[in-house]
Amino acid sequence: MTETALALDPTGKVRVVAAPHPFKTEIVDLWVPEGRTITEILEIVQPDPVLMAYAYVFIGDDMVPREFWPQVRPKAGVVITIRVVPAGGGGGKNPLRTIMMIAVFAAGFVLGPMLGAGIFANLPLIGGLPLGMSFGLASTLSGVIGSAIVSIAGRMLVNLIAPATSSSTGQLSAGGSVRDSPTLFIEAARNLPRPFGIVPVVLGKHRFVPPLGAQSFTEVVGDNQFLRMLVIWGYGPLKIENIKIGETPIADFDGVQIETNEGRVGDPAFTLFPDSVNQQDLSVALTSAGSWQQRTSAGNADELSVDITFPRGLVNFDDRGKRRNQTVVVEMQYRKVGDTPWLTPTFTAKTVSSSWVSGYTITFTHNRTSAVRHGFRWSVATRAAYEIRLRRTTTDNTDSSIFDLTFWSALRV
Repeated sequence: MTETALALDPTGKVRVVAAPHPFKTEIVDLWVPEGRTITEILEIVQPDPVLMAYAYVFIGDDMVPREFWPQVRPKAGVVITIRVVPAGGGGGKNPLRTIMMIAVFAAGFVLGPMLGAGIFANLPLIGGLPLGMSFGLASTLSGVIGSAIVSIAGRMLVNLIAPATSSSTGQLSAGGSVRDSPTLFIEAARNLPRPFGIVPVVLGKHRFVPPLGAQSFTEVVGDNQFLRMLVIWGYGPLKIENIKIGETPIADFDGVQIETNEGRVGDPAFTLFPDSVNQQDLSVALTSAGSWQQRTSAGNADELSVDITFPRGLVNFDDRGKRRNQTVVVEMQYRKVGDTPWLTPTFTAKTVSSSWVSGYTITFTHNRTSAVRHGFRWSVATRAAYEIRLRRTTTDNTDSSIFDLTFWSALRV
């Protein structure tokens, strides 16, 4: 640890002892004229506004709240202790421990030299000095030893009153890997899944970003795509209000439906979110040259759903630039894993006209330049994992006047 030499007490000045950097051992020990505010003194010791935000200031044994820094002007003869401490990260910090450690740091500088002088006063003397020491060396060493004793004793007391938080084993995922305890943030917050995690316990009034209760999924209805999600607010009963998406009240959005159960007797069952949905987001190009494209669903499926997307639209331009209808034909089949024959789906919900569907063949016709999405859903006879395959039978083309790129964009069970 580097340290400046201790100066004699000048008249009309305030002593400042500071550790201005959270990750350096450098100590600043200086005198400033009386009349300056805490903020002005701190700007001398640590002008960096980022590090200044993590500073704690003491006058004697009393911590000065940050909001009073611009008004407080220490009197001559007092000792100001400034410490910039690390902050952030997960695992749970103990505020009491942080404050007590800063107090120990301050006490080491103030009480250490006095304690050291008392110890050296009882050592054997030769000519009024401890054995083998000059006056300057004895004075410096006594201060160092005294500060060390105060620091060690103070840390032992802090560990007794506010012990350090033990390292957490985190949460075990399904694969058995260990994750750190989550650190909660508000800025840039996202609703995240926590499989096998802890249900939040909310005490008091909080602005809260709840975790997901199940995997979110999208659903195509006509030309619109809807997101369905389930969140867990915590153990009830709770009062849920002022729901937002980002910083915008959810009431400002069109087409949003919400069901909220606050954990009270008589809460109705959810209707907007099914018991379980597993969605695979895909980007599988369907081409006649590529023939069948096949994917396998998650197990225990009782219903299957497929989305087909034309990301550049579906349109044909004539020589004059006028839009005309463009048609693409796609075939869709499925079977239970392990079975041989392929089956034709009987759609219980779809976003196309029934006249477009003939057996396992679907004919899409549009003259739109914006993205086109269509969804298809059907039930299966038994719960199991299923294989689903799609292919485009319309001839692929490279004509720049035709927009008909076709993608299989989602599979749900």
